[in-house]
Amino acid sequence: MSKHAADELDPAIVLANDYVFGAGQVVEHRRVETRMLLMCRRGQGRVSVRWGDQSVTELFKAGVTMMLPWGHRVRYEAAADDPMVVAGVHVIPNLAPGRFERGAEHGRGGPLAGVAWRRDVPIAALDRVVRLPEACPRGLIGLVDYCVWLFRQEVVPERCARDAGRCQLDAWLQALRLPGDDVPPRLGQLLAWIDTRLDQTIRVSDLADVADCSEATVTRWFHKYQNMSPVHYLQQERIGLAQQLLTSTSLPIADIGPRVGIPQPEYFYRLFRRATGISPSAYRKRGSLL
Repeated sequence: MSKHAADELDPAIVLANDYVFGAGQVVEHRRVETRMLLMCRRGQGRVSVRWGDQSVTELFKAGVTMMLPWGHRVRYEAAADDPMVVAGVHVIPNLAPGRFERGAEHGRGGPLAGVAWRRDVPIAALDRVVRLPEACPRGLIGLVDYCVWLFRQEVVPERCARDAGRCQLDAWLQALRLPGDDVPPRLGQLLAWIDTRLDQTIRVSDLADVADCSEATVTRWFHKYQNMSPVHYLQQERIGLAQQLLTSTSLPIADIGPRVGIPQPEYFYRLFRRATGISPSAYRKRGSLL
C-alpha cells in the first residue's frame, strides 16, 4: 500500500453477520459499496463476483475465505444438499468522522448509495477478488467472530467499529496470497456488453461477433473462466437482474420477465424457480442481504 493511500485510510466496519442459506438458495447483489470479506463456515456452494471488466466464479466450501473489492457484484448459490453458512464483514476504507451508520449499500438505491462520506481507498493488493489459498489464519477467524458478535449488539460504538475496521484491513493484507490468471480482456468487455443488454435476445453467435472470435472460443472462455456455458451465463444474469427488480422496485411480476429478456410468463416463472428454488412472489417477500 502506498504512503498516500495509508494516509487516507480511516476505516470502519459497517456490517458483519453470519448468513444461513437455504437449500439451493440463490442471492445476488448488483453493486456492493464496501470492501468485503467472505468466509465459509460450513456447507458449500458457489460464489460469482464481477468488478470492473473482470469476473471470477469460485467453488465455496468450509474453510475458504475471499476478499472482494469495492463496487463488486456478487451472486451466491448454495448447494441443495449441503447449503453454506457464510460470514460476511463489510469495511468502508474511509469513513468521515461522526458519520458511522450500520448497514451496507447493496445496489438497491438506498439512502447510503454513493454518499460522499463513505469512500474507497486504493489498496493495490486488494483491488481485485482475492482467495486465500490455504485455511484462513486463526487470528483472522477470531477477528471475524468478534465483528459478527459486535454487530449482534443493539448498539455498536463508533470507536469499536473503527478499531475493528483497521484490524480487519491489516489482517487481510497479512493473510494475502494473490490468486491466478486474470480473465481475458475481451471476455471482460463481453460481460460488460451483456450486462447492458439483458432485455434483448442474445445468441452465442452475437457474442462471437462482439468479441471478434469464433463461437468455439467464446464457449471455451465461458467454461474456463465462468465454469458454465454462455447460455447458462445469460440465464443466470437475467435471473439475477430479475431478483434485483423484485426486491428494489414495485414493478408487477408480469412486467419483470420482459425487462430481463424472458417475455414468456410461464418460461420466466419456470427458470426463476429452477435458479432460486422459490417463486418470484416468494422471493420478493423473502428478499434479504448478506
